[in-house]
Amino acid sequence: MTKPKYERKCKNWLLSFRDWTLPRSEAKETFIFWTGLFTLSSAVRRKVYIPKTVLGSWEVAPYLYIFFVAPAGKARKTTTLSYVDDLLLDELGIKKASAAMTQQALMKRIADSPDASMSIKIGEFGTFYNPSKDVMIDFLTALFDGVKKHDSDTLSRGIEYAERPCINLLAATTPKWIAENLSESAIGGGFASRVIFIFEDTVRRRKLLYHIGPDKVDFVKLEKIYKDLFTDLLHISQNIEGEFNMTEEAEIFINAWYLKSADKPTIPDPRLIGYHERKPAYVFKVAMLCHLAYSDYI
Repeated sequence: MTKPKYERKCKNWLLSFRDWTLPRSEAKETFIFWTGLFTLSSAVRRKVYIPKTVLGSWEVAPYLYIFFVAPAGKARKTTTLSYVDDLLLDELGIKKASAAMTQQALMKRIADSPDASMSIKIGEFGTFYNPSKDVMIDFLTALFDGVKKHDSDTLSRGIEYAERPCINLLAATTPKWIAENLSESAIGGGFASRVIFIFEDTVRRRKLLYHIGPDKVDFVKLEKIYKDLFTDLLHISQNIEGEFNMTEEAEIFINAWYLKSADKPTIPDPRLIGYHERKPAYVFKVAMLCHLAYSDYI
């Protein structure tokens, strides 16, 4: 196999992201890991995918909707989200949404993006939800499904995007907010089944001062890791695209897992059926991102 022209700075991008964030954070590693996945997925957008020739009537690209859920003031969920801002810089060409906007404004912002892609990072999902409420939830649901044409009562005409939309969403919220604001339909069959919820109710450790003590942080080392992370992320965003190919071993494994688990939900709750049916898509999404973390070959 021909050696890639570009030699990665990070042996594994996700592990380097962990090494860059974990030493200066109190957050659980779950929050760190999914923040890394979100950053990668925002960079690659729809440029890579598993095609219909493999999956039949559908294809899957590695964009994600992720919610960090924790009680207010616990688990450092919002602080962890902030790492995204240091990496998703303008050089990557990624369009970003503001933390509070109407559904119509988001619709227009996506239409103005050449590839109909958008990265949305929200420290408190309620601020994003409140201007349009359930209209925003329905819109985000349609975007996840790649619907190209959208009608809006507040616009003189609907909008049809140049490409199928590709939205990456990372938000933080609380169990209380979800219980009080997401409708039964959003939980049961719509929006919530398209979201990966990561719940924590404690921090990983307690540490206030990071420049002292036996585990003091080497910030010079972290700066070097950051530069390598950004350089590789820029390369990934600009140079990797096409159809993913699975090894025979992967095909055998995923097919056996699907046949074994498809009709056996982990939790037999009718409200979770939509999520269970979409689980194969999430497995493919995460697998693609984990592969891109260490290899240009797809």
